[in-house]
Amino acid sequence: MSPRWGLRVTVAVVLGTGAGVLLWWLQTSLRYAVFAGVWLGLATCWWLVRDLGPAAHRATWTTSEAPQVAHEHALDHRVRWLRHAVADGAGPEGADRLHGVLRELSDERLRRHHGAGLDAPAEALRPVLGPDLDDYLRAPVAPSLSPARLSLLLDRIESL
Repeated sequence: MSPRWGLRVTVAVVLGTGAGVLLWWLQTSLRYAVFAGVWLGLATCWWLVRDLGPAAHRATWTTSEAPQVAHEHALDHRVRWLRHAVADGAGPEGADRLHGVLRELSDERLRRHHGAGLDAPAEALRPVLGPDLDDYLRAPVAPSLSPARLSLLLDRIESL
């Protein structure tokens, strides 16, 4: 509590009484007990702000993780999820599931940026996809991927 609490209480009582007399003189239909309670609450809030305000400081938040830099065109949440899975060492369940997700990502990016999906002729898509990604996507059985090869394929998908 502030060392000037006596002065503050006196000022609050005098101002409250003055406001109450003014309202009585204006013949308002005011309940004076409610008025006194509201006045006391406002005075208490004002005292707290005056006493605790100087001690307050701006909150700062720090993280232990290094910021992750994403390419401007790499806004697809599934690409970020796959990157996190590889970084954490826990990939999706099974090579088939991963193959399906990579095919879906590639198809969407091809349609969005090149106007044709994976159903286009292989001769037209191979130069766009690149040999590594084209071979992986056209494989009948999903091959297992090392984290390094998965990262290479994801970079290629992001560049589509």
